[in-house]
Amino acid sequence: MRVVRTTTIHRRPQDVFTWIEDPRLATRWQPEVAEYEITEQRPEVLGTEFREVLRGRGGRGGSVELRGRVTAYTPDHRMDFDLDGPRPHVHTSFTLTPVPEGTELRVELDLTVSAWLAPAVRGRVSRRLEAELRLLRTLCEQDGEDQRANPHQPDSFRTGPPTSSRKQVRG
Repeated sequence: MRVVRTTTIHRRPQDVFTWIEDPRLATRWQPEVAEYEITEQRPEVLGTEFREVLRGRGGRGGSVELRGRVTAYTPDHRMDFDLDGPRPHVHTSFTLTPVPEGTELRVELDLTVSAWLAPAVRGRVSRRLEAELRLLRTLCEQDGEDQRANPHQPDSFRTGPPTSSRKQVRG
């Protein structure tokens, strides 16, 4: 099942890309992410592995741990990753294109779900993605300074020493 959404953000692609590639910033527009951890960092980013915990999943308000791997990476243009956990496999692709207004961001989610669950899952995933993109657009457009990740910061997908420390991003 595929869900695709596109939005225009009135910022340069490199400014928007920073909000996608830096997990510390991504957690600000993805409120379900309770924790993240880069478990194996690759200097070229491609192949970097990470873990994230989503709150409000797993029934009764619990959480779900997902494992991810960066599968495509072109700075300021594209980032893809695969996520696996107890729920369906998800392939996520972010593609940024410069446009006169700033940046067109296209997000594609490919989820492996059974046909009978697809309609309900599609609706829920679409609503969540639309809300996240609205928040991302607001944060990017309000941000007056370049938030580019420090290349030596271990919590960035860009180069830096590997980290296995747990990062709690929300209380």
